[in-house]
Amino acid sequence: MTNYQRLSYEDLILSKNGTKLFYIELLNTIEWTQKREIIINRDARKCTTCNRYPSINNSGNYYKKLSEEDKASLLANYKLDTQKSKEQILTSFSKVAPERGLSAVEKLFKQGVEEDNLEKIADSLDNWYVPCEIPLYLHVHHTYYIQNKLPWEYANESLITKCSECHTKIHKEEKILVYRDESKTHIMDFTPCTRCDGSGYLEQFSYYLGGVCFQCGGSKYMELVGYYETPKFK
Repeated sequence: MTNYQRLSYEDLILSKNGTKLFYIELLNTIEWTQKREIIINRDARKCTTCNRYPSINNSGNYYKKLSEEDKASLLANYKLDTQKSKEQILTSFSKVAPERGLSAVEKLFKQGVEEDNLEKIADSLDNWYVPCEIPLYLHVHHTYYIQNKLPWEYANESLITKCSECHTKIHKEEKILVYRDESKTHIMDFTPCTRCDGSGYLEQFSYYLGGVCFQCGGSKYMELVGYYETPKFK
């Protein structure tokens, strides 16, 4: 997902020669990589909102699991109980990732349609992988920010795994508070990046550097672009 060489925070500082740090550089440190793995493993390596796993790559083609909205829509179409809708259901999701051994899932789905068994259909939909143009990645979401605090310095309880779609949606629909310091008594009035809506991520460019927004450099707020000062190591 990234072309950056992963450095320790100290090695990154030394490589900057006193110039300012960008958030994207912090997200490519060894320290953040290790913290990210801890959180994602804790959350069973899936999104805590939609329960989907990241996309899988099969010979250059990406596949992702159905979202809850996709499944609800599919079942709603089925409940129309017309031959046309059933035929559409059987053909709409005919392409799945072969290395995941989903032929049994497809068979269960078709049996459910033939038997008008909604429970069997719903069970099969939980394991469908469908083609996707934009891969689904796992992100670690900060539930709040503290000015000048490094990404990996937050308590584990304040970090949570989200898929790239749900993470983008959160930043579009919710305001993530930025505090001045650890006391959390003063909220900073920062401006979310106008290009990524404060998510630090652009889903349509997920194929390059993990989709980091290049307007804000992944910092999410315009006031924080290039904000991180480089400390001096003895």
